[in-house]
Amino acid sequence: MGCIGITGPESVAQIQADLGVSASVYADVYNTVPFLWDSFADKASFYPRLQYAYTRREAADMLLGALRTNVDAERLHSSVSLSQLFENASKIRQLAQDLIDEIEKKLSANLAPMTGQITNKTGRRVPPFAPNPSNPGYRGDPLIDMMPPETFG
Repeated sequence: MGCIGITGPESVAQIQADLGVSASVYADVYNTVPFLWDSFADKASFYPRLQYAYTRREAADMLLGALRTNVDAERLHSSVSLSQLFENASKIRQLAQDLIDEIEKKLSANLAPMTGQITNKTGRRVPPFAPNPSNPGYRGDPLIDMMPPETFG
């Protein structure tokens, strides 16, 4: 039995659920998640979960921006801890960043080294005026072609 990946709309719904946003509460974040998903579509070609991680991180950033003004309040016998929402969104963002770092580390470890023989060598010619003792050709530079001045046209 093969592993079936989740689709874009399912991923968007999962991110919205993870962040705890709905169409009525934090609607701007909720409505932006599909756009973020589409904007990171190029990441899916590198690694399957990379698009999800980038979208989740950016959505968490948007939620943090919406929550930044929330503060704890206490009145008589009731209290509201709105700063906990900010802390939870920060943790969600950090988890997404950790996933991105892990995936990108795997990707960079899998890069093939560049190997091969250098086949295109272009020499630099010495100008046809008086010799300069600081000229790289006199220091043994292998790319300098010490041709006589009469060959310059």
